Amino acid sequence: MRRRLAVSIAVLVAFTAVLYAFFSTLIFVPEKQIVVIGKTMDDTIEFWKNVKEGLSAAAEEYHIKYEYVAPQTEKDIEEQIALVKDVVLQKPDAIILSAADSELLNESVRNIQAAGIPLVTMDSGVDYSPAVPFVGTDNYNAGLLTAEQIKTFLEPGKKVVVLNHYSNAQTGAEREQGIVDGLGADLVAGTYNCYASDGEAYEVTVDVLGSGATEIGCICAINEVVARGAARAVSDLGLSGSVKLAVFDSSQELIRFIENGTVTVAVVQKPFNMGYLAMKSAFDLIHYRNIPAETDTGIVIINKNNLFTPENQKLLFSFQ
Repeated sequence: MRRRLAVSIAVLVAFTAVLYAFFSTLIFVPEKQIVVIGKTMDDTIEFWKNVKEGLSAAAEEYHIKYEYVAPQTEKDIEEQIALVKDVVLQKPDAIILSAADSELLNESVRNIQAAGIPLVTMDSGVDYSPAVPFVGTDNYNAGLLTAEQIKTFLEPGKKVVVLNHYSNAQTGAEREQGIVDGLGADLVAGTYNCYASDGEAYEVTVDVLGSGATEIGCICAINEVVARGAARAVSDLGLSGSVKLAVFDSSQELIRFIENGTVTVAVVQKPFNMGYLAMKSAFDLIHYRNIPAETDTGIVIINKNNLFTPENQKLLFSFQ
């Protein structure tokens, strides 16, 4: 009797499994469509490569279909505004926006909200009220921490020059303000807008250091693009080590500059986390879940001494 009962249960379980498999194939759940509007399509910038890795990982995990669109460079503000208009007309389930200009993209944000499309800002937000959910680095605090690092190696009587990638971007404005506030105005010899150009950063660095300005003890370059331009200039001028260099972000080129002493300290963001958590946040908004107003994805201070620790290798060489 028990044997018959066991056989019957086994047959029933098997039959139920077959029915479930059959009917599940008839139920089609469409993937959610999310469009990510970035700052640049420049594949030489490793920061954005790693952001995309994070976006893709979350999209695969949450079964999201997404598209990444962006202007060719970060200074193509009007092109990014036009892209937002086009994307709104597509009516995706959600939009993730990295605003290249925190003021000029305000109207674009209003258009997205008027269309009823859930929005998350990533890396760089907007000066807009009510606030839009943001995922990225706490840039003002990162600027303060950078200033603290600079103070540990800046020689007495020396000053700092700050190279901004774009002063109207939230990232640029907040990092610069944090650095200036952290150092104090007396230690800042000047701030320069390099318009997201490594060539411009190179020229500014050469001009500043080649003009006989002997009081300059540190160049602070606050994103990957301007950092590599400044590092090349310091190296080409033969000033590695004598003029300190503090940078934001990392790349294989910047890692080599850390190794040879051209770069003294790097404030490294966590771009994979940024992409992953932005995609997850957009997914949660689509499903009417509450998300934090701000998600700080964190930074790590890198120098020659901790460059190759196991935890930092995972951050710096994630996809090599």
